[in-house]
Amino acid sequence: MSAVERLLERLQTGWQPTADEIPADVRQKRMSSWEFLGPRRRGHRVLLHSAATRELSGDILWIDAGQRWALCEGCFWWLGAGDE
Repeated sequence: MSAVERLLERLQTGWQPTADEIPADVRQKRMSSWEFLGPRRRGHRVLLHSAATRELSGDILWIDAGQRWALCEGCFWWLGAGDE
């Protein structure tokens, strides 16, 4: 099982992570200005798009209900204010 899969399992329990609790082998990035690309329905591919850097997140695996962070394919994104 990969580090991303283990992290996904932990997030699904309701655990709310902090930056220092994310495994070192899961890349972390910040996206301060973003929007959803694609429909937000189960079974559909959904991405985050940064307006500032035009970077795409990869498929969203799990996103915080408050939209403060998202686990995506290969990267954990911190969403909201701060430097990108």
